Amino acid sequence: AELKKDDIIKKYRGKKAYINSVPTPFIHDLSYVLVSGNSIVDGQKMTAEILEFTKVSPLYPDIAENLRLASEDTAIFFKRLFLLEGIPLAIGKSWLPSNLLPDFTKEKMINNSLSTTLRQKYNIIPAKVEDYLEVVRPTNQESILLKSNNNTPLLLVKGISYLRDGTPLEYSNTLWQGDNVRFHFTLNHTPHGFVMGP
Repeated sequence: AELKKDDIIKKYRGKKAYINSVPTPFIHDLSYVLVSGNSIVDGQKMTAEILEFTKVSPLYPDIAENLRLASEDTAIFFKRLFLLEGIPLAIGKSWLPSNLLPDFTKEKMINNSLSTTLRQKYNIIPAKVEDYLEVVRPTNQESILLKSNNNTPLLLVKGISYLRDGTPLEYSNTLWQGDNVRFHFTLNHTPHGFVMGP
C-alpha cells in the first residue's frame, strides 16, 4: 500500500503489481548558483516562470535581518516556478534591497534571469553566496504548484549573496522537490583542509 501511495508500483485488480518507471532525478551542483532563467542543463530545458514581481514594505523580521535593512525599508520581491522539460521542479523566492536597484520592477528581467539582469543592467556581480540546507514539509499551495502530494518532502535552500564590500544583495528561499532532486558538491583539498569549489 505504501509503494502504491508513493507511485512506485501500479496495482490492477486480478493482476500482478508492476513497478513504475522511475525518472532519473535532476542533479543540482551546489557549487554553482541555481540556474535563474531559461537555459539548457545537461541537455534538458530549464525554464523559469515569474509568478510575482513587486516591491514590499514593511519587511518581515528575517528578511530585514538578512538584508541588513530596517523593517520600514522597501525590498524587491519576486517568486518563480522552475520547470525542467515542463515539469515543476522548484519554487524560488527572492528579496533584494530596493536602494541598490532603482527602477528594477519597471522592466522585465532579461530571460527571467536575475544574474543576467544584474550583470547587464546594473553591472552587479555577487562576490560570495552563503547557503543553508534543510528539509521541510510543503504547504498546500506549494504542493499544488509543484504538482506533488503533501507527503513529499521539500529541500529548502536558503541563500544570501553579498557584494565584494560585504553588502547583502539577495536573500532567497528555494524549495526543491525532494523526490526529484539530488544535490551534488565537490570538495577540494587545500592547505587549510577541504573546501567547496576550486
